[in-house]
Amino acid sequence: MSSFIIEKREYVKCAGLLFGYEEAKRDNHRWYLDHLYDWFVRCYELNVASVNEQYGDNAELDKREFREEFSKYCRIGNHWYLFKSRPDFLQSMIGFFRSASYQTENEEMSKEMHNIFYICLTHIIPYGDESWWGSIDC
Repeated sequence: MSSFIIEKREYVKCAGLLFGYEEAKRDNHRWYLDHLYDWFVRCYELNVASVNEQYGDNAELDKREFREEFSKYCRIGNHWYLFKSRPDFLQSMIGFFRSASYQTENEEMSKEMHNIFYICLTHIIPYGDESWWGSIDC
C-alpha cells in the first residue's frame, strides 16, 4: 500500500471542525473539547511515524501550531452544527478518518488513531438516533 503524510494543518482543521460542532451543543462535553486539538496533533504524529517506518524516511514533524486555522474551523464547525445538515457533517468526518487511517499502515499506530476517531464519532452521532444511518455512505 502506498501511504503519505497528511499535512498537520489538515488534522488541525478537522479538530477545529469537531470542536466547533461540539461546542455549539447545549450539553457539550468540556473534557472532550479540552482534548481535541492535542488528539489530532497526535494523529498527525502517528501518520508521520508510520510513513517514516514504512519507507525508512526521516520526515520531520511540523512544529507549527496552526492556532488561527484551528479557531477559524471552530467557527465553521459551530455554524455547521447550527445551520447545516448533521449527516453531511458526519459523512465529511468519516471521509477524513478513512483517509488518515489509510495513510497509517502501522497497526499499533492505526489502533491509537482509531480510538480517537471512535470517541469523536460518539460525539457526532446522537445516542439512540438510528435515523442518521440511512443517509450515510459508510
